[in-house]
Amino acid sequence: MQSAGHDLGSALTFAIALNLGAVGGSLISAPLADRFGPMRVAAVTAACAAVALLLLLLNPPTAVVYALFVVAGIGTHGTQCLLLAAIATHYPSRLRGTALGWALGIGRIGAVAAPQIGGLTIGPQPGCEFELRSLRIRRGSSFNRADISACEVWATN
Repeated sequence: MQSAGHDLGSALTFAIALNLGAVGGSLISAPLADRFGPMRVAAVTAACAAVALLLLLLNPPTAVVYALFVVAGIGTHGTQCLLLAAIATHYPSRLRGTALGWALGIGRIGAVAAPQIGGLTIGPQPGCEFELRSLRIRRGSSFNRADISACEVWATN
């Protein structure tokens, strides 16, 4: 955020705005989920977060950035709470704990892997090996030595 022109104090308080949005969003979205269903409300809050994060790319003024982070907090952290509520109501009681554990576990894997994947994706020239690995992941197949050899040949030419 400093590279976007915000001072260090503002950059640090953006995290507070994100978490305030998460808490406030949960208080607002919970009654809405009771009325309209957790999946519908989760879809709306996730869409709001996506729009807020996209609007951050426009380099808005600091006050607008705070508001966008509040909306992003509603849609990111708040959506997870709504999805857990949907899982708890959807699965039978004997499977509920397992389903919630899997949902939280997959969510944590995403939270750990997403910054690294994002950094590799938007970093300077990810390179042939990364591109081949991502292609293999999208296809659901493994990365093998033949791909590395092809990458080495391509890089030397």
